[in-house]
Amino acid sequence: MQKLGKKLKYYGRKKLVKPLDKQAESILKELNLNPKECLWDCRGTWVMLHRYIELAGVKRGISMDSLEVIESNQDKGIAVVKCVASKDGVSVTSFGEVNPKNNRNSYPMAMAEKRAIDRAYLKLLGLHGFIYAEDEMNIIEEEKPKPSKRIVNNEREYIVFDEESNQVGLYNSFQTYAQAVQDVPFNDANKKEIKKHVNWVKSSECAYSDKAKTSALNLITTNKTQHIINEGE
Repeated sequence: MQKLGKKLKYYGRKKLVKPLDKQAESILKELNLNPKECLWDCRGTWVMLHRYIELAGVKRGISMDSLEVIESNQDKGIAVVKCVASKDGVSVTSFGEVNPKNNRNSYPMAMAEKRAIDRAYLKLLGLHGFIYAEDEMNIIEEEKPKPSKRIVNNEREYIVFDEESNQVGLYNSFQTYAQAVQDVPFNDANKKEIKKHVNWVKSSECAYSDKAKTSALNLITTNKTQHIINEGE
């Protein structure tokens, strides 16, 4: 294993595929929103989840002044909604448009409303043009990010050490750590780390299903690690 000293190398974290514009990144930071949680790269376009747009609007004190139905034809799946929103004396008007060519769900009016609101909010947030709302994109459901089945806890970090007990790897899921730890020297530092995380997974503090816990423990328990895990039992 290459010795990296105290310079940690990060693995297993969700990567932002396309670089995010610095202005957008700065705005999200001011709003205390993590891009890795509120955005995803949809075919090269940054998309923001609707609930985070609403949350950002609340944080910035955006007021939704009016919503007006401009056109509605439920049978044809057509709807147009006008939204007027304001912040600090600045007012913007946006339209949410839905038709069978740009919408796949069965609720065109609700979709048009969300699009109108999201566009207005993104303009007032200074994010419009850098980031698009999820409901603006003609997204197939399967393309949306799925909830992770990994055991991930933002308050826990999984560290591996080299022969001299220098930190050389940092992981954020038990699964990626369990795979990586198979190739490290089993010195006291790594033994202690393995035992600590195995005991946590087994405890009631780990709020995951028994199936997820069993799967994780099976992954880390190999011929190489069995004796470490069983020590003290």
